Amino acid sequence: RARLEELLSHASAAPVELRAWAIRAAAALAHQQGYPERAEKLIRECQALFRQIGNRAGIAASLHLLGNVAL
Repeated sequence: RARLEELLSHASAAPVELRAWAIRAAAALAHQQGYPERAEKLIRECQALFRQIGNRAGIAASLHLLGNVAL
């Protein structure tokens, strides 16, 4: 997770959709590793990107993960 987040910090030129999915992956890892606050922050970030590009599958996936974190 740390390596993925490090790579993301240097990926501002990457396509928005790719960044959004990578951020969602980092959020899922944060959730699985027991960092719900970090997971929620990352989910909100990827949700904003998915909404920006109108990616409904990404929005749904991030909302699903947010629900799991909330549980």
